[in-house]
Amino acid sequence: MITDTRNNRMEAGTYTFEVATMPCQVAAGDFLKWQFEFKVAGSQDKPFKMGFFDNQMGELLSALGFKQIEEGVFDWDSTDAYGKSFKAELFYEEDRNGKINEYTKKIQTYRKLRSFEAVLTPAMRKKNEPKPQDIAWEE
Repeated sequence: MITDTRNNRMEAGTYTFEVATMPCQVAAGDFLKWQFEFKVAGSQDKPFKMGFFDNQMGELLSALGFKQIEEGVFDWDSTDAYGKSFKAELFYEEDRNGKINEYTKKIQTYRKLRSFEAVLTPAMRKKNEPKPQDIAWEE
């Protein structure tokens, strides 16, 4: 077995990301947040996970093409997010309390995304394409 223990984090910059798995809700203390797994388009790097509270998802949902039915309220389904792409700027932000990471002995940094943009993929252009759950098999 080969294990890469180096800290090979992506360089800050603008990338096209794809939703690699269906988003799900996970517990974050007393709250729930949405966990997304993203992969970088054209990269062989393994996907990475990011969590978003509801009030942090507006730009992401908009960039994924979901309809905003009123200010800050989106009509979306997590099954429809899988495979959609968007562009965003990846950056790293230090812990606001200056918390030192025990392993690196440096101030903890968090991966974040901003400046979301929609990316139209061939799958998004096929508006009438049936979804897997809409297909019925006759036997």
